[in-house]
Amino acid sequence: MKTSNIGKQINTKRVIEMIEQYTEKNNEKWLEVGQNLKLERKKLGITVYHIGDLLGTSPSRSSKLENGKSVTMVIQLITSYKLVLEYEKLKKKNAISKARLIERIISDL
Repeated sequence: MKTSNIGKQINTKRVIEMIEQYTEKNNEKWLEVGQNLKLERKKLGITVYHIGDLLGTSPSRSSKLENGKSVTMVIQLITSYKLVLEYEKLKKKNAISKARLIERIISDL
């Protein structure tokens, strides 16, 4: 049984090393992606609290992503974040279109 425990400890250490290597390898990419997401969010006038709410996660997790920090399920979070931003862009575009339509209708009266 002692051999089994030693094997588990070695495997656990190896997994931790692999996670650290993966994180280190991707840190710069995550920082760049996170900064771009943050820039887009700010352009849309969305707070980190609102984006967290839309994503179903905490504002601190969203902030960590934007600042290139390691977060769980990072690929899924990035993908979801991008989708939410696109959705918000479409909502704003649609709202502008509706406002223009209302203006035209009023001006024709």
